[in-house]
Amino acid sequence: MFQLVHTAFPLVNIWDIKQFKKMKNLTIRKEIIRNREIYQEAASNIPVQKANARKHYQKLTSALKKRGKTLHTVREIDSQFSENAIRN
Repeated sequence: MFQLVHTAFPLVNIWDIKQFKKMKNLTIRKEIIRNREIYQEAASNIPVQKANARKHYQKLTSALKKRGKTLHTVREIDSQFSENAIRN
């Protein structure tokens, strides 16, 4: 009688260990799936981010060109004043 109880106890522990391993594997699988979903979402946003970066780059470039033209005009005006000041 004692032997039956003794042998049943390790079987319960083995069953618990197997269940724990199954749960651990399930948790790992869920984590892998969740990481894939996060990766796919991030990867799907890349084209949008690239398009936004291009638009922003174009805006910055045009603003810098305008600023450069303005500075060039200011330099020309300054040089005109300087030349007139030297002549007079």
